[in-house]
Amino acid sequence: MNIIGGGPIGLFTASKLAKAGLNPVVHETHEKIGYPEHCTGLVSNNIDALVEPEVVLHYINGAKFFCGKKEAVITKKKVAKVIDRAAFDLQLYDLAVSNGAKVKLNSKVNHKDFSKNIIAADGAFGQTRSDFNQKLGFLPAMQYDLNEKPQSDMVELWFEPWNPDFFIWVVPRGNRVRVGTASKNLLPLKSFIQKRFGRIRTHKKYAGLVVTSGPVKKTQFKSDKSQVFLVGDSAGQVKPTTGGGLVTGLTCANILSNVIIDQQPETYEASWRQTLGKELKLQKLARWMMIRNPSGFIDFITKNRAGLESYGDMDYQTRQLKKFLPSLPKLILGALFGSKTNK
Repeated sequence: MNIIGGGPIGLFTASKLAKAGLNPVVHETHEKIGYPEHCTGLVSNNIDALVEPEVVLHYINGAKFFCGKKEAVITKKKVAKVIDRAAFDLQLYDLAVSNGAKVKLNSKVNHKDFSKNIIAADGAFGQTRSDFNQKLGFLPAMQYDLNEKPQSDMVELWFEPWNPDFFIWVVPRGNRVRVGTASKNLLPLKSFIQKRFGRIRTHKKYAGLVVTSGPVKKTQFKSDKSQVFLVGDSAGQVKPTTGGGLVTGLTCANILSNVIIDQQPETYEASWRQTLGKELKLQKLARWMMIRNPSGFIDFITKNRAGLESYGDMDYQTRQLKKFLPSLPKLILGALFGSKTNK
């Protein structure tokens, strides 16, 4: 079994398959595991059921939302954590190798190079997805690690008039703060940092892209020579609301590993969609409402704060939707007919 991509999704899959004695080989195009770094590192505690991160930089006790003069707050002790993504990738690498997987670095391969089953965990820009004509939607993204000590243990989400595409995130990371956004226009981000902190003291800068479209139409293919499975960012198994794909990708990798181990690989597509398909579709709708009507979104959070603190889930954001039905029509109507300016 060949796995294209040595990021967390590919390594996690390799670890499980190796433990089952299936001798996977991981092909990673870069020379070093965990680099280049793109992810913010903010994850929910749902990740612990899959693999508990060894390096936690910061525990998160809630979120603050800002839109113009409006603010909303959700508090929940240790609701999430910020992990060191490079260290997490290395943790998964060590686990995969100790279980018997082979990992080849600087290995630039194509799915056409193999005649056996292939798992494509080569990310949103991997060649495999493109070869099978599966399309994703993206936004350019930029992040700055700032030499600023966190002022709280809360994540901040800002809806600014200059960015009608996404929100700006401010995330505490140990002794530093990471600020970033996804947008067709990233130039004003530095001005936002200046406004928020009164200065700009940059430690590192990261560029990338955020998947906003949700999953591709098909994640499993069969040819004369092999079966090909897309998983993780390659499959668009990413939350449209936030662009986070670690827990959702690992969840789908876990499903893929299990159906392969059980010798039922043909069930992969139906199995992961049964678990996450509806959730990601609803999150795509939720993202549209949030971006179209950020002021209404702030009102929604304020009105439903108690319920969100009790029932909210960072990954399965719509499972408790019925509890908030009375507030949804106003939010939807605001998205349909309201202004896109973040007043």
